[in-house]
Amino acid sequence: MIPVNTGGLPNKIALQPTLAYNEKALSITAIRRLIMRTVKFTFWQDGEFFIGFLNEYPDYQTQGMNKEELAENLKDLLNDLESGHVPYVRKVEELMVA
Repeated sequence: MIPVNTGGLPNKIALQPTLAYNEKALSITAIRRLIMRTVKFTFWQDGEFFIGFLNEYPDYQTQGMNKEELAENLKDLLNDLESGHVPYVRKVEELMVA
């Protein structure tokens, strides 16, 4: 807590709360989780399983017993790919040419 002079009486001091978290302690992963975004994916059903991949990362597939489980697995995959846990990640991007 940081003491702040109330400006009224010299003996009266109010306490101003400090930040509830250490800004430097936030990891890139934690910041990404705070920001909502849309990511496109491709999926298909093969027998009992739903198989899919993130359109930006077509070389990395995952699966689920239903579409909801597939979506959760794709979120985990995206987190792994963007956090640096997977080496030599290949990504699809667009190039603008004239």
